[in-house]
Amino acid sequence: MGNGKTPLYLTLAAAVLFVLAVLTIQPYSVTSPWHVYDEPARLYLQAAARGDSLDLARRTSDPSAVRWALAAARAEPDSLALWAHEARAWAGHHRGDATDVFLSTRVSTCDLVMRFVGAGKSTRVERASSACLEPR
Repeated sequence: MGNGKTPLYLTLAAAVLFVLAVLTIQPYSVTSPWHVYDEPARLYLQAAARGDSLDLARRTSDPSAVRWALAAARAEPDSLALWAHEARAWAGHHRGDATDVFLSTRVSTCDLVMRFVGAGKSTRVERASSACLEPR
């Protein structure tokens, strides 16, 4: 004869196995293909926030990207500092050897659009723009 606790133990064991399976398998944890641009974007924005034109020149393929970054740093230093630490790519579009990437932060209502050329370690910013970071 049982003591009536067997169904409770089986339910608890099943719940523990379910939680372990979810943590192990992690369904719906698809990584965005655009996140490969997070680091190059942040490094570019960090160089802009520091006003480091040499580092910006190294990270860009077009002088206009350097000029935009330095102007944005002068116009909106606090906003640019936030972007430099929190920018995350959420969408993009490949066009030949260039990729337009949309970045956002948790607190900004604006998007930052960057065009990247190259791949891997040789990824460079060709162009950047944002309505929130444009010089006035």
